[in-house]
Amino acid sequence: MKRYWLMKLKKYDKKSKLEVWKYLNTASESPHILNNFLANGFRIWDEDEHRVIKTNLDVSEWIKKNPQSERNESMAQKITNLMIHTSYEYAKKVYNCEVELGDALDKIVIASGMYRGSALAYISDFRLMLEGREYKRTMSQNATRFYLENIGNDYGIECLETAIKAVLLHINYYERVKGSKLKSLVKVIDDVKELFNLN
Repeated sequence: MKRYWLMKLKKYDKKSKLEVWKYLNTASESPHILNNFLANGFRIWDEDEHRVIKTNLDVSEWIKKNPQSERNESMAQKITNLMIHTSYEYAKKVYNCEVELGDALDKIVIASGMYRGSALAYISDFRLMLEGREYKRTMSQNATRFYLENIGNDYGIECLETAIKAVLLHINYYERVKGSKLKSLVKVIDDVKELFNLN
């Protein structure tokens, strides 16, 4: 695998200044070769050191040419399985002090396209699950199921029971604030309990 890769800006949120970049099929062993491709909205990424080498970005000009991207970025994002799996893996690494939070967020965004704010919320929810504490940012039904099942597999039954407690606290919080119950998450808890033979 070559070391230096060309990346293109795909989405930009003007309010939060969130950038979502995508790998292109252009790579080289020398970053200087990629300089010829550095039009506005492109950057060179060092795959070995996981850092940006050079960026060419005039945000105002880029938005003028890509107005649809800015509008889409402010809308709610559909959370995909790739986002769920990637955020879980990096949430573990952050919790286990294997990677810094900022680096984890960068890698989740690059690998899956997940919004940085959503990635931060999922990492925070993971930590609160393991601590059995109430979290306020809603996690999708599929993500909650994946997180609970993998917490059970990775950390054991005791931690799974603690995580279930956190989800129940979140359900109660949501009911207090929104006035409705998250029945889908109640079912997720029931399914996970059955899967792990919990009472």
